[in-house]
Amino acid sequence: FALLFLALDLSLIVSVKRLIKAGSKIHMIGLDVTREIVLTPNRLEYMCRLDPEMGEFIRKITGFYMDFHWEQEGIIGCVINDPLAVAYFIDRSMCDGFDSFTVVATDGVCRGQTVVDSMNFWKKEPNSRILTETDSERFFAFFMERVLRKNDGSRWKKDEFKLLHEL
Repeated sequence: FALLFLALDLSLIVSVKRLIKAGSKIHMIGLDVTREIVLTPNRLEYMCRLDPEMGEFIRKITGFYMDFHWEQEGIIGCVINDPLAVAYFIDRSMCDGFDSFTVVATDGVCRGQTVVDSMNFWKKEPNSRILTETDSERFFAFFMERVLRKNDGSRWKKDEFKLLHEL
């Protein structure tokens, strides 16, 4: 895993580069990991059954992505990248990975890419945490526990999601 695209916005690239240079440890969740978080039609329908109002809202805001992933990649469902990053910052055990030295390219054909020295060839102190693993079932229990409500307004508990492992 050598490259991760940040963005092509030069100001963002320079900002990330400055953070790394200043000694801030960057935590990176690459698309290879977030792509394990697929909101399938079955998961979405389950959410609609548990909390019809929130479930339908999620259906409405993900419809475009469901169509996009089907048309572009043949995926039945949609990848929801950002919620995994948020979940990780709430619960650091949500993802696992390794520490590594990382630099950000600010020009040329590689502009916006991070270069991760995963083999420690440069022998430099790690300045980033590269997250390479997650448990999608655990994530969805965590996600649903936080966004769904019962009819009485109380939160669902992860042990109440009886069918989640089958979706």
